[in-house]
Amino acid sequence: MKQNRFFPKGFTVIELLVVIIIISIVASIGTNAYQSQRAQVRYNDSVFKVLSMIQTARNYAISSRAVYDECNVGNENYIPEEGYGVYISRSDEPGLSRFVLFANIEAVNKITANQYDETGGCNSDLIEEEYFLPIDADFLSLSVDQNLPDHTVIGGNTDDEAVIIFRPPLADATIAVNDHPLDADNLVILNDFYLRFRRAQADPGIPSQYVHINRIAGFPEIEKETE
Repeated sequence: MKQNRFFPKGFTVIELLVVIIIISIVASIGTNAYQSQRAQVRYNDSVFKVLSMIQTARNYAISSRAVYDECNVGNENYIPEEGYGVYISRSDEPGLSRFVLFANIEAVNKITANQYDETGGCNSDLIEEEYFLPIDADFLSLSVDQNLPDHTVIGGNTDDEAVIIFRPPLADATIAVNDHPLDADNLVILNDFYLRFRRAQADPGIPSQYVHINRIAGFPEIEKETE
């Protein structure tokens, strides 16, 4: 008697190649979407980090937080009468835009980097925290203006350095850009200050985000550009 045997048919090389190509395409799409989502998260976090540093400086001023100043021998612990602030240095180079939360212990306020740098020694303000904007975020501008109704056009001055100082007890903000003096009696500054951010390598048509500080109210907030 003849015995029938069943031999299962295997995959051909072409079929295997097709399956591998399909898996590769799906994996590539998933990886790109994941990387894009991570970059978006890092960008959002960076904007909130800047906002948080400004809020922290304001909160420190309101709460009259004491500092430890090793340069002030005999009176190392004290509350800085000039409050706390944030120094901002904008750079076109990715990853080099710098934000410094500092205790305002210097009697003379200048918008110079060495006053907000440890290399300044006892001639610098006391650095509480330092943050560099990651490459996922473009820091487009820092501007002062009186009227920005829809944020579609940034008017006023566009500069590369700024200082925001919150003085106790009400933590009203003193804002200066570039070489403007920080003497509150002589300071002529407009009411609103904007830091403009957009995700790196994003389409120019994508709306920007702004960290907005009102000089009088002082409390920072995030605003989005209207499309």
